[in-house]
Amino acid sequence: MTRIKIVGLFASLVLFVGIVCFLTRAGHAGSPKKLSVDGAVFDLKSSSSLMVYGNVSDKKFHPVADATVIVKPSRGASKETTSDSAGLYSINGISDGDSYAMYATKEGLGRTSKVKFTVKKGENNDFVMCFKFKKEDTSTGGKPTPTPGLTPTPTATPTENSKPEDLVHVPLYSNSNPFAQKIESNPEIDSDSKEMVKGLVSEAANGIVLAVKQYTVPVYYADENTPRYDVEMKCGKQWEIGVTKMKNIPIPDWAEPSEDNHDGEINPDGCGGSDSGPDEGDFAMAIVDTTTRCEYDFWQAKKKNGAWTASWANRISIDSDGIFGKGLSCRGSGFALLNGLIWPDELRNGRIDHALAFSFDLTKAGGPVSPATDSDGTSKGSNAMPEGARVQLDPALDLDSLGLNDYEKTIAKALQEYGMILVDDGEGLSLYAVHPMSAQNNPYEGILPDKDYPSLENIPADKFRVIKLPEQDADWQKKLGLEENGCADME
Repeated sequence: MTRIKIVGLFASLVLFVGIVCFLTRAGHAGSPKKLSVDGAVFDLKSSSSLMVYGNVSDKKFHPVADATVIVKPSRGASKETTSDSAGLYSINGISDGDSYAMYATKEGLGRTSKVKFTVKKGENNDFVMCFKFKKEDTSTGGKPTPTPGLTPTPTATPTENSKPEDLVHVPLYSNSNPFAQKIESNPEIDSDSKEMVKGLVSEAANGIVLAVKQYTVPVYYADENTPRYDVEMKCGKQWEIGVTKMKNIPIPDWAEPSEDNHDGEINPDGCGGSDSGPDEGDFAMAIVDTTTRCEYDFWQAKKKNGAWTASWANRISIDSDGIFGKGLSCRGSGFALLNGLIWPDELRNGRIDHALAFSFDLTKAGGPVSPATDSDGTSKGSNAMPEGARVQLDPALDLDSLGLNDYEKTIAKALQEYGMILVDDGEGLSLYAVHPMSAQNNPYEGILPDKDYPSLENIPADKFRVIKLPEQDADWQKKLGLEENGCADME
């Protein structure tokens, strides 16, 4: 007996049929045969180790070759494979008792819908998953068919009907933004620098990475024609801030928050929680209105039944210094979400002219240091570091001697000249890049590995030093509040 479970809008069924993604070996030759509906999950009895396999099809259900199929466990590293000429794929190493999210991507077709499933403890069935793109595949031999003479020209504000094909880097914040300031020659080093660097080294042992597809921020552009929403903020009541709604916010129809690995879905009735325990996802996004020059930041955003909610959201002018003066940003530190993020054009050009945002797990309790205005630090160890601290890679270090790849060298050079500023608490040691889901095309293609967290392992963590710190602001909580800036009303 084959047990079929259809995820999504379909009910679970038990059928006595031997279906595997319906005509899964159909090809393009002759009259094309159609593949199955996407998102169908078939649990098939197998004597082998657990695996997931199936097919990938286009809008008209024709098989798609050379699509990248990605499976993301709730814990551990992602796995990926490529579909063959018949649209077939398989991935081994699926573990029982774990939750997964899967989707397929291909240049020119974008990304399929994401399908989530959980493997029961003790499960011994394989999973067959079928994916369908929303566009028709016009590729030949697995490569997109070129259109002669046409070169996409990105614009700051995308077309009103769809997500822009390419990501545009709109300059953000004023010259007073601390991330725009170079570190002076021979700066004073903090007396506790060596101890704090030990903390960096210990966290780097868990991985020093660039967050590209997980736990970072997609950016979407809006203008006067963008639909407007009143965004309910679930944490407003719990935090006793006196507001629960940010009003009349422009959010494009194609906007979606980051899709972070986590356990459970965001609790629509709670603040920062989930249906199955503490939530591990940021689900962040930023909207930049190019008409009003306002940025809207969201933490744990969600659109349901045509309405937007978030655990928290706030607004700031992109002509400001990029700091929420009274805290309460969507970072733990009071910085705007896009402050210190790496953009693809910077890596492509080999030059980053600003400090970089970073997070790690030893954020110090007792308040932030300037320029940070807020803190979620909890560590009391001697190797902890307060949010707002600026860390510099030794400028005397010969980068050519380290075996750095191109993107590591660009980042390392910025760390020597501008440093990195601690903006949030998080596992390991992470820097941030703008999320590629900001555009249809992958803006990092040919620049970064196609991974959630490209490694920065060749940058030596023990060669960092902490610039002299101001005093921690022990009274920061008394100063928290909302600033008026003309970008949106709160109520």
